[in-house]
Amino acid sequence: MKKLFTVLALIAGLASGAGAVLAETRVALVIGNDEYVTLPNLNNAGNDARGVAAKLKSLGFETILHTNVGRRDLGLWRC
Repeated sequence: MKKLFTVLALIAGLASGAGAVLAETRVALVIGNDEYVTLPNLNNAGNDARGVAAKLKSLGFETILHTNVGRRDLGLWRC
């Protein structure tokens, strides 16, 4: 019986937070690099990234897509 109450409490907690989750903006950063300076080039990373970004956009995500960019272009030069 205690397990049942725990599960019901969990479901109630999730249900009460569902409205807040749906109201939030969802953002996705998608990066696909085909070209590398020190590694062999990839064949399809850019196309795959565009496909993933399109799917995420259709699911309601605000998508940010970058292809063939380096750390400096993404502002990651400090990493």
